[in-house]
Amino acid sequence: MTLTFATALWGGFAIVVALVGIYLFRTRSQPRTVGSLLLWAEQRRPSEGGRWLQQPQMPLLLALEILIVVLVALAAASPRGVAPGQALPLLVILDDSFSMRAGEPDSPRAQAIRAVEAELAAHPGYQVRLIVAGGRAEFLGETCRAVAQLRALWPLWKCGSPAGDLDLGVALARETREHSARLLVITDRAPADPPADGRLQWWAFGRPLDNLAIVNGGRTMFGAKDRFFVEIANLSSQPVRVAGRAETPVGRDFSLDIGAFDTRREVFDLESATAPVRVRLPADALPIDNEMILVAPQQRQVKTAVRLGGGPLHQLTERALEATGLVMAATGPAELLVRTTSEAPPAPGQWVWEFAAASDAEPFLGPFAIDRTSPLAEGLSLGGVVWGAPASGTLRGVPVLLLANTPLVTEERLAQGARRFQARYDPRQSNFHNTPNWPILFWNLVRWRQSLLPGPAQPNLRLGMEARLQAVPGVPDLRVRTPEGETVPVRSNGEVAVFLPTGPGLHTVENGPATSTFAVNCLARGESDLTRGASGRWGDWTRSEAFRQESLDLGWAFLLPGALLLGLHLFLISVAGAGGPRV
Repeated sequence: MTLTFATALWGGFAIVVALVGIYLFRTRSQPRTVGSLLLWAEQRRPSEGGRWLQQPQMPLLLALEILIVVLVALAAASPRGVAPGQALPLLVILDDSFSMRAGEPDSPRAQAIRAVEAELAAHPGYQVRLIVAGGRAEFLGETCRAVAQLRALWPLWKCGSPAGDLDLGVALARETREHSARLLVITDRAPADPPADGRLQWWAFGRPLDNLAIVNGGRTMFGAKDRFFVEIANLSSQPVRVAGRAETPVGRDFSLDIGAFDTRREVFDLESATAPVRVRLPADALPIDNEMILVAPQQRQVKTAVRLGGGPLHQLTERALEATGLVMAATGPAELLVRTTSEAPPAPGQWVWEFAAASDAEPFLGPFAIDRTSPLAEGLSLGGVVWGAPASGTLRGVPVLLLANTPLVTEERLAQGARRFQARYDPRQSNFHNTPNWPILFWNLVRWRQSLLPGPAQPNLRLGMEARLQAVPGVPDLRVRTPEGETVPVRSNGEVAVFLPTGPGLHTVENGPATSTFAVNCLARGESDLTRGASGRWGDWTRSEAFRQESLDLGWAFLLPGALLLGLHLFLISVAGAGGPRV
């Protein structure tokens, strides 16, 4: 039973106090013997009030009057109840951020699980649907009507996201269920604005805690060595000295003095440019942000071959490719092949740059048009450039560089990751190769090709980022082995697969004969800051119009006995007034 207007009980309490006071402070007349009534102007009735506390004269009537007032006050409080077994939809929005694991084993997540199970056990009519709110919001499992069904879904609530977008979860809940559904937000922080619409309750199970966290890090090539850095934040109100350890091929201990809510950076040089690096901090309330793994940046060489039959164009192309520092001579199938125009299609996954015949070329100063959305065009500037090419004709693919309406460079995307680029260029009537644009063009080509070699596009990711995995040509199926040992199959679109890690650590990618690794790190200062933790409950489902529609009005259960007691009270008064016994 729920009292929707509980303030009415205060009015009933005030009436009872006043009623008891009247009975307790009433005075009674006492007989006195006087000589004569001659001097009395008139006879007055005894006063019914006074200042002296005396025993009540009518205890039975007093008890009846108190009961009547209590029953009327309860009826005025608008008691309402839900019929046993009545179906009530309940959508629970779960904060999936990693701060929900702070203070394990008695973490906010563990407390929330116990509270939701107790709520379902107390209201058997609930039809519970879980929504996980991390970087995105999604439903978790099917509708639950028993605690046992909920317990089967709790392991899927991992609390591994760098942020919990609760607003997105609430929006999903409001859009997918009827207006009468109850919404329950589970988190570890207080709401910015307490809910007031009557449909939403906000339960927080956090508490303020101090925490040391790794909030940033990176690894790059620095000459012949690698260099990496780590940033550590002191998320507490007191300065601390941090003693950490960097596990390179040779372990290194370090110590940092960090002020309250301050951040310090430490930089390290590495002798080995291949082994992963681990940085660890001492254990605290939130272990997930105490470790960082950095995989060596991959500078993979592109296997290239130039088949232009000698001549000036052959030499210019070879020098431009070698200047990138990102290529190596192909001893087998080339990943990037430069040749003259041929009808032979590229091999699966192979990129081919073809120079078309330009026997009738003429020198042109423009006007040139460049597709700036193409990676090939980055940094190109054709002002003052002379380009020798035929004045008309067509090339295969989408134009990247045009002379008026005549294509000069085109791109054609083929099946299984293969691409064909065609260009018309006569170096004898051009100065393009004598400008910085020539090496820039081939740098863009090689760097683009390198970025799409099989394996992860980035070796080190933040938790919450998607891993883009380039597939081996002709092998669209990949497998990702997580730090927990679980193998997750991933299907590519023929070229690229997208995988969303659910936790930090070292991940291994298997794609046919190729194997590669990438690291995921928990670097989110906002979630690592546990000083904003709070506990409490906000919101009231009984204030919504939906609650009035789904519940029963129980006021009659108090008004009916109150009316019967009022009739008995009037009967007793009438009996006493007719000369009967006092009650």
